Amino acid sequence: MNELIYRPQHKSEKELVDDFVIRLLEFEKLENSITGDDPGKAPQHIILQGQRGMGKTTLMYRVYYQVLKEYRKTGLIPVIFSEEQYGVRTLYKLWEQLARFLEDNEPDYSGIWYQMQDIQDHQDYEEKCFELLQKSIKKNNHRLLLLLDNFGIMVDKFTKREQQRFREILITFPRIKIVGGSAVVLESFYKYDKPFFDFFKIIPLGPLTSSEVRTLLLRLGEKHKAGHVKEIVENQPGRIESMRILTGGVPRTIVLLFNIFLDSDGGNSIEDLKKLLDLVTPLYKHRMDELPAQQQEIVDKLALNWDGMSVSELVSKTRMESKALSAQLNNLMKSGVVHGKKSTGKNKYYQLEERFFNIWYLMQHAPRSTRQKVIWLTRFLEFWCPGNVLESTASSFARRLEKEPMHPEYVKAMTHAYAQAKGISRELRDELIEVARIALEKEKDRSWKNLPFLSKDFFTQLGKLIKEKKYDQARGLVNRASLPDVLANTFLGLLCEYAGKFKEAESFYKKAAQQGSSPAMHNLALLYQEHYEDYERAKKYYSMAVKKADTDSLYDILDRIINSNNEQLINDTGIWIEKLLKERPDSKSRLLQVRYLLRVNQSEEAASLLKKILPGSLKEEDDLFLVQTLIFAIFIGLRQYVLKLFQQEQNQLKDRFKVIYYALIKLLEDEYPNELKKMGKELKEPVLDMVQLIKELESRYQ
Repeated sequence: MNELIYRPQHKSEKELVDDFVIRLLEFEKLENSITGDDPGKAPQHIILQGQRGMGKTTLMYRVYYQVLKEYRKTGLIPVIFSEEQYGVRTLYKLWEQLARFLEDNEPDYSGIWYQMQDIQDHQDYEEKCFELLQKSIKKNNHRLLLLLDNFGIMVDKFTKREQQRFREILITFPRIKIVGGSAVVLESFYKYDKPFFDFFKIIPLGPLTSSEVRTLLLRLGEKHKAGHVKEIVENQPGRIESMRILTGGVPRTIVLLFNIFLDSDGGNSIEDLKKLLDLVTPLYKHRMDELPAQQQEIVDKLALNWDGMSVSELVSKTRMESKALSAQLNNLMKSGVVHGKKSTGKNKYYQLEERFFNIWYLMQHAPRSTRQKVIWLTRFLEFWCPGNVLESTASSFARRLEKEPMHPEYVKAMTHAYAQAKGISRELRDELIEVARIALEKEKDRSWKNLPFLSKDFFTQLGKLIKEKKYDQARGLVNRASLPDVLANTFLGLLCEYAGKFKEAESFYKKAAQQGSSPAMHNLALLYQEHYEDYERAKKYYSMAVKKADTDSLYDILDRIINSNNEQLINDTGIWIEKLLKERPDSKSRLLQVRYLLRVNQSEEAASLLKKILPGSLKEEDDLFLVQTLIFAIFIGLRQYVLKLFQQEQNQLKDRFKVIYYALIKLLEDEYPNELKKMGKELKEPVLDMVQLIKELESRYQ
C-alpha cells in the first residue's frame, strides 16, 4: 500500500481532500476563524496543538486548499511551508522564506526575493526585508495566511528581541494571520512574562473518538478496495477500540493499523499490538537514542513503572541528586517527552507524554512479568468493549469445547444461540460451528449433520438482515433453512422479540419449550420477567430451564437471574447454586456464588468466600467472571474490601484489571486524591466509562 503516512504534503489536492474524513470540527473552527476576521483589525492567531502524528500537517494542507478554492478571490493568499523549517532560526530568515514562496507562486510578487538579496549587507536587514514585504502586500491589497507547522519550535529559536518585534508586527500589521502547529506547549505561549503569552488561540488536537477511527478505517478500506476491513470494523469493535485506546487515538498510528488489517483479515488485538509495535520501532528507537544519557535513564524508569512517579521515587530508582533530576525532568517536559501532573502541594507525578511510546518501551525492554501487564490491559479492553462481552463468552465457550466433552444437546443449543447472536464476528461464528461439528463427531452424535446450514453465507445474510432490522425477511430466511422445528421456533421467537412482536415471540418460545429447548425456556422466562413483569410465570420457566439444563447452561441461567431485579427469583436460586457447585466446583461457579451472596445481602459471607478464591488458580478464561464479580462487589458497597484485594500484590489484580482499579480509585477520590494522578491518560476514557457503569448499577439495585 502506498499510503503517505508521514508526508501528507506529497498527496495531490484531490487525494488529500477526499481522504480528509476526520478533524472536521477543527477544520470548521479554522474556517470560521478565517471568515470571521475583520480585514481592518488584527486577526486572531491560532496554534494547533497536538503530539506527533495527530494530523496537524494534514489539517493545515486541508485549510490551504480550501483557501485557494474559496477565498483566494477575496485577496487572501495562503502560504504553507514544509513541516520542518530547519533554516528559519532568525526573524529575517522567515521573511526570506515568505518572499521565496511568493516569488515562486504569485506573479504580483515577481522579483521580491531578489530585492532582498540586494540589501542583505544592510545593517537593519530584517527591518528592510519586512518593509519590502509590507509595501508589496499593501500595494496588491492582499492578506496572507501563514500556515507554519512546528511554529513553536521555530519561534523558540528567535531571540527575545526578535520575538517581541514579531509580536509587534502581528499586532500593527493586520494583513498577516498565523495558523501554527506545535507538538509541545512552549513557555513562549503560556508564561505571563513571555512575548506571546495569551496571544494565540489554542485549538487542541486530541485523540480520535471511536466514531472518527471507524470513519477513517472505512474510508481507507473503500479507497484501497479492501472489503474485509469493513467487516473487521463492523464485526470486531473491541479489536478496534482496544487499539484506539492503547495508541492514544493517533491518526498516524491508526493508518498503520489499517496496513495490518490490509495484509490479513484474521487476528486479534494482541496480534495487532505486536505488529504495530514492530512498525513503530525505528521511530521510537531513534527518539530514545537522541536523548542524553541521564534523560534516557529517567525515561527508562518512568516507562517501566508505567504509572506516574514522584521525584522522590525517581531519585530512589536513579540515584541521581534531586536538583539534577528536576532539571532533567524540566528539559524532558519542554521537549514533550514527559508530562507532569500536579498532586497535593508542590509535588507532581511524572510519566511519559506519549502513552504508546511507553507501551512500546515496556514490550521491548521490560522483563516478561512486566510485559504481561500490557497484554492483560489489551485483552481487558477488547473483551470489555461495549458489545464484546458476548463475543468473549462465545470464544470462551469454544475454548472449553475444544478441551472438554459437553452434552451434545447443550453443544448444539449454544452453537445455534451464539452463531445467530448480534455482536459475534463472522470468524468466531465459523470457528464455533467447526468446533461444534468436531465435538459432536467425537461423541458419535450423528446430529452434527444437522449443522451445515450454519454456514458463513447463511449467517452473514441473517446478521445483515438483523442489523438492518429487516426482521420479516430474516424470518423468511430461517423458514427456508430447513431447520429442525425446535431450533426454528427458537430462532423465530428471537426475531419476533427483536421486532417488538412479543406475543408472537411468546408463542414461538412456548412451542420450542414444549419441544424441550432449554434456551427457549430461558428466553421465555426473560420475556415474562423483563417485558411483562410477570414474575410467577418467569419463575416457572426459569425452573423448567434449570431442571432441563446441564451444568454449563445452568450457570448461564443462574447468572442472568442474579443480574436481574427479581428478588423473589434471586432468593430461590440458593438451592440451584448448591446444585451447580456439586456438579462443577470450579472457580467460575464459586465466583457466581459470591455474586449470589452479595445480591442477598450476605456481604461478610461473600467477602470470606472471595478471599478463599483469591489468590488462586484462576484461569484466563475466568477473567470475565472475575471482572463481573469485582464490579458487583464495588457497587454493592464493598469498595474498601475490593481495594484491599487490589493492593495485595500476590493477587495481581491491579495489573490485570487496571481499568477497574482506577475506576475504584475515582469513586474513592476524596480519600485517595493523589493515587488517581498516577493513572496514564490512555486509561481516562475506559475508566470514566467504568465509573458510569458502576453508578448506573448502584442506582438500579438500590
